Amino acid sequence: MASTLSWDDLTSGPFRIHAVTALNSSILRQGGSLYGVRSEEFYHWIRSMHSSLVAELAAVGVNYDDIARALVPHPGRREIALLFDWGVESRASGGFYGHHLAEVWIPALPRPARNSGLNAILHGDLLEGRGSTLRAALLERGELVNPNYLNADQIYVVYVSNLSRAQAETLIADVRTDPAYVGHADCTTHSALKEHMALSLPQLGLRVGSVVLDGVYDDVPNPLGYPFEAAGFTTVGVTSELYLPFLTFRINTRLTGRNFSDSELAFGALDPNAGAVESPNVWMTASRFEYLHSGQRRGALALAELVHLEREALEVTLTGLSAEGHMYNLRYERHANTGDEVLMYNSLVEIDTTTGTRLHILALKYDPETRASELVTFI
Repeated sequence: MASTLSWDDLTSGPFRIHAVTALNSSILRQGGSLYGVRSEEFYHWIRSMHSSLVAELAAVGVNYDDIARALVPHPGRREIALLFDWGVESRASGGFYGHHLAEVWIPALPRPARNSGLNAILHGDLLEGRGSTLRAALLERGELVNPNYLNADQIYVVYVSNLSRAQAETLIADVRTDPAYVGHADCTTHSALKEHMALSLPQLGLRVGSVVLDGVYDDVPNPLGYPFEAAGFTTVGVTSELYLPFLTFRINTRLTGRNFSDSELAFGALDPNAGAVESPNVWMTASRFEYLHSGQRRGALALAELVHLEREALEVTLTGLSAEGHMYNLRYERHANTGDEVLMYNSLVEIDTTTGTRLHILALKYDPETRASELVTFI
């Protein structure tokens, strides 16, 4: 589906793309082969597809600008995996995949004030050739009902993003009485189990208030027939060629060396001349380095235990950290003071400290000519 806007219309003002992924989008891989990922035509095509998505969502009453929290992990918000015994669930569902548990977890989804909840929902079986490795990951991170009785080859997962602590606790409390429940895992930060989740789970839907967005190849959303409507939700189908690249939540885990296609696509959405680079060098001006060490702004670096690093060492550290995750909040902006046009993106990084793993956000300005990213702020 192509936008009806001209290219001049598309590039006449700022844009913002919350996230983009090539992982499950065959149309992007085919388009990249057809046009060449680093080409003006591919860049136009990506921007046109995104414009079409924004229009399609607006037609069903969803503002694309409002759904970032469902797609972008955020410090202070939790990602929870609910773990169930597939054998027990299958018998209760009479062979209908996950249907019994859907009757349990869908009504338990949080209902914040004005029903403004934003959550990505993934589900499926945990896949792992070596059951002992998966079992070890479950024992290390999972809070299990009975660790001594755990069939790692028979775990069905419902994964929900963007939860407050209270919402996560309520969700777990509401499902844990089901006979199929074997435990849960907090997957907010990196773990071996989270890596299994990232490689195993497809997205079921994107919850936006009382609407659940679902990627469809025809006009019929919710093909599994899960009871969303009975719980007060409306399911809305979004064309799969638009849904898969732009509305898929990627579980953000340490991906260095495995993130090339997504990074290439993200940079290609920013600029057709971005070039093939998985992670650009991160650098900062001397004044920015001093700014980050001044006053209250020093706090973020102190919490990350990076405040002792000299500028060059900090640049090397941030370059390595940014290579581990996805790129978010891709945008073209005009600088408020200078009027310069800048290409920006955010990188969510996990930093292991003496008090545990911390999540921080790097705001970066990308230069297609040097293929380097200037640090704007560290939060």
